Amino acid sequence: MGYLEKTDRIDAGVIAWFAKVKRLTGREPASTDQDRLKALEAIAYAEQVGARQGFSIHDGLVNEVGLRVLDNVLGVTSKRTGREYRRLPVGDSVEL
Repeated sequence: MGYLEKTDRIDAGVIAWFAKVKRLTGREPASTDQDRLKALEAIAYAEQVGARQGFSIHDGLVNEVGLRVLDNVLGVTSKRTGREYRRLPVGDSVEL
């Protein structure tokens, strides 16, 4: 395996080591409202830097309700800005 390759086993090991060293403890997942606020923060940043497109790619832990909220937020933002904002489903790709 090369230096830049990534596997879930290695990722899990590094995360577990970091949590142990930093004495981190678990916490409850973010609420739907918290996820929505984070999405709005990311969209505001994308607008500030003049992004032509935006894709949500870290939504794997969001439940169906949260995904609908995210889709709505991204859809409204697309209409308001005239730019493409959408989720990028697992396995999909986009040419930039």
